[in-house]
Amino acid sequence: MQNIALTMAEFWYRMFWRECGTHGLTLDQKIEVLKRLNDFSLKYAYWSADENAKFDGKTLSDHFPELIPAKLCRKHAHLNKISGLLLYVMHTEIAHEVMDLAKAGKLTSEQISVLR
Repeated sequence: MQNIALTMAEFWYRMFWRECGTHGLTLDQKIEVLKRLNDFSLKYAYWSADENAKFDGKTLSDHFPELIPAKLCRKHAHLNKISGLLLYVMHTEIAHEVMDLAKAGKLTSEQISVLR
């Protein structure tokens, strides 16, 4: 039953992403946050963390304030914290978006170097 709940939560987060995503962030901001997410995921297994879990004394919302849904769109003003699963979905979706742009040749060499 827990797997079904996780699947539904992930589905809901992906729907949020498709509807609102990080439209409020510039491409450079997305690249910068992707770099930070990549580094963070090497240090911590955050995927199953709840909204109040601490990593180096900070919550996921403290580490990634620019990804708080309430800051990204008015429709989701009630979502003012980030869970591990939400951050995981955002991480994978931002990575796909940036990689698609890179494959299409729409990133500068400077933007690509940030990701290395």
